[in-house]
Amino acid sequence: MIKRTLLALLCLLPCAALAQGLNTTSKDPLIITADESLQWQRSKKIFTASQNAKAEQGTASVSADLLTAFYREKEAGSGIEIYQLKADENVVLVSEQSTVYGQNAVYDLDQGQAVMTGNNLKMVSPDQTVTARDRFEYWVTDGRVNAIGNAEVIRPKPEGGYDHLKADKISAVLKENEKGERVLHSLEGI
Repeated sequence: MIKRTLLALLCLLPCAALAQGLNTTSKDPLIITADESLQWQRSKKIFTASQNAKAEQGTASVSADLLTAFYREKEAGSGIEIYQLKADENVVLVSEQSTVYGQNAVYDLDQGQAVMTGNNLKMVSPDQTVTARDRFEYWVTDGRVNAIGNAEVIRPKPEGGYDHLKADKISAVLKENEKGERVLHSLEGI
């Protein structure tokens, strides 16, 4: 199979579109690839990528069977900006510090919010694993994460064994440490 890349198509557009992506403040380009097809529906202002589709920006990525990017044109013909990314079936979100698995995800770049739903929701990071039945909600700018519906956090103890927190809803707040990494600041079961 030949990996197809939407980057070539996007470069035909004003490159301001590439500055928008998984993080609206990022200067890294948004690169979308897929094995089966890449489509641009100009009249609907939609890009779609299917079969082993992946959107990457810097160290972050979203992969799924189908990715749909919704865009709008900027003022005075100065380019486009992607404002929402939808991922359907076998979704994997990867960042520097964690990997999240689910069936469907919607990432609203304007709101800085991602919501993941579906069976077997799981987030894995070096220091914990989080699962939920209903959904994960992540507010990127605020560093807030909610795991909703039979949620559980499992963290290894330094001396061996594991700590468990179970609740219908678990809320976490992430803050930057001295190295500029987002780390867990507080965790609450409701």
